[in-house]
Amino acid sequence: MRNDLAVASIFVAGRNRLVAQLAVLLYSLALPLAHLVAAGEPASAVPAAAPLTAAELCVPLPEPDKVAHTLDRKEQKLLRGLLEEAGTAYQSNDYVRALTALRSAYRYQSNGDVVYNVAQACREAGQAQSSLALYEQSQRLDLEPSLKNDCKRHIEELKSKLAKDEDDSASRLLSTKEYDAAIAAWDRAFKYKEDAIYIYRQAEAYQQAGQPDKALEAYERFVLTDPNQKYVIDAKKKIASMQAKKEDLRALQLMQTAEHLKAANAWDNAYRLEPQAIYLFRGAEAFNQAAQWRDAQAGYTRFLRECPPMEWIAERGI
Repeated sequence: MRNDLAVASIFVAGRNRLVAQLAVLLYSLALPLAHLVAAGEPASAVPAAAPLTAAELCVPLPEPDKVAHTLDRKEQKLLRGLLEEAGTAYQSNDYVRALTALRSAYRYQSNGDVVYNVAQACREAGQAQSSLALYEQSQRLDLEPSLKNDCKRHIEELKSKLAKDEDDSASRLLSTKEYDAAIAAWDRAFKYKEDAIYIYRQAEAYQQAGQPDKALEAYERFVLTDPNQKYVIDAKKKIASMQAKKEDLRALQLMQTAEHLKAANAWDNAYRLEPQAIYLFRGAEAFNQAAQWRDAQAGYTRFLRECPPMEWIAERGI
């Protein structure tokens, strides 16, 4: 929904208020042609410049001076003309021209209201990311109380929109197996909106990319970020399975160095994390190598009892 630009105060006699407007940013640090002509500069002396795009204009404004500059009559007139120009351009949806005027006006009136209007124009011009930065900048300045709630609402809406855009982009990248790019997009989505689902999707991407350690770390971070998220149960199962596989690998390495009892303990840990019958068999084998016959027999018995009929046929001796 379109919102008109806020009314910006001009510090002149009678405190005239003019409509400032949404659009694209001004030439960086340069005054527009209309400004120079008003200042007495001949139009012919001003070289023609290529018009800036909305993206080029929608960049953060310089931070204002700590001590406000008192405008003389000439500057007041210039400011009034720039704000009138911005209002007219905004009403006709000419956001580039509006923001050009607004950014020039900011040189004379550097406050949160003008920055807010620049943000409005950039949002209308489709520059969501840039307008978010400008709304946030306006909040840090002396913003008119009537605009504060509106500014906060726009920030939340833009963050949600940008997070969704990054989420959609990440899903497309994942479908083409561009894992690193997808993970980076979900990272940006989370910065816009701290929804744990983006961490979960990163974990899934790491797993598909064959990076189990990073996947495990992401699943654990997901569970800690939002323990009530609907995918937490699934994430915990995956965490347990991955941790069990790490214990399985550790046990195999211990067997290579003839540390059989330590290996048996590692396989017991793996089984506790993820009750897979094969861990019982391997633990029994480790006990057998360590000449712990009773423990080995107990392990083999449990393995035969718990192993599904059509699995691990060779280990079952069938």
